[in-house]
Amino acid sequence: QRVEVGPAHTEGDLIVHLPDEGVVCAGDVVFCDDHPVHWAGPIDEIHRATLRVLELDPRLIVPGHGPVMTPADVRVYADYLLELRDRIHGAHAAGRPLTDIAAELIATDTRPHWGLTERMAILASIEYRSLDGDDTPPNLVRLVDFASGFTAPAAGPAGSAQATPIGATAAHRPPVS
Repeated sequence: QRVEVGPAHTEGDLIVHLPDEGVVCAGDVVFCDDHPVHWAGPIDEIHRATLRVLELDPRLIVPGHGPVMTPADVRVYADYLLELRDRIHGAHAAGRPLTDIAAELIATDTRPHWGLTERMAILASIEYRSLDGDDTPPNLVRLVDFASGFTAPAAGPAGSAQATPIGATAAHRPPVS
């Protein structure tokens, strides 16, 4: 059975529930062992779609990225989305620039074993747009350009993680519509 859950990752998200098998094919609504990237959002909608996966009471979840997950794995992912949301919302409320929170999210990554940390810059940008009331379609090329301005965390002195902007272009220029 097909269940529409968008907008979350994109405008037209849907998941497929196979109740007899105890499986939900979640597509890009859920990521496993990979940092999330979502093009529609906001994060609350992504979280809602993730919870909808769990409401179907599956035994296994097939994510859009990474290995098959259990419901416990999806709960961890859902909690992580809320952690990111809270940090991004706090930065926005404090008037912090998008580039600052994007760099901070990457530098303080709590899941260094996950891939593509620069996706958090895209997630922050989409969330800032939502918080600013901007409902125009984002320029996806500019978002990817913005994210490419950050390298993955690298161990610094005493093992501290640091996000390093590449050059003085994309990392210092927030994406625009």
